[in-house]
Amino acid sequence: MAKLSALRKRIQEDDIRFSLLIVEDDLVDARFIETPLGKLFGTRAKIDVAPDLAQMTARIGKNKYDVVLLDDRMNGQASAESAMRSIRTRLAKAPVIVVSRFFSRQRSTELSKLGAHAVCAKDDLDSITLGQMILDALDDVRRIKTRPLSKS
Repeated sequence: MAKLSALRKRIQEDDIRFSLLIVEDDLVDARFIETPLGKLFGTRAKIDVAPDLAQMTARIGKNKYDVVLLDDRMNGQASAESAMRSIRTRLAKAPVIVVSRFFSRQRSTELSKLGAHAVCAKDDLDSITLGQMILDALDDVRRIKTRPLSKS
């Protein structure tokens, strides 16, 4: 409870606002992710859900998202590879957090090489873990934007 309170305090004090796209083909899993994030961030987060790669592509073609939460496998097939290409084409700088029910060290390495900001097992998801991963991703983007240019 203390960690959750600390996250809420940070969100309010830092006035954190962002948009999130959840790409998840299982409606139950999508709601399991969306509901606690909605409670944690409230109106400070605009959360959309895309149930497949076609809808993901359509949404990122129309909207700008600060963070993408991507299911590693959709309809039983590894889909992060094709999804990451599409995301990078339209949202080059947006951090992508991949969640997977079939989490392994090898798959985590593969996803990191594809450019995933973070990888997490679905079994480990809760509002604190998700909230912290999103805040970390937003912090990393902010640091990159404010990093001074090197002198050549």
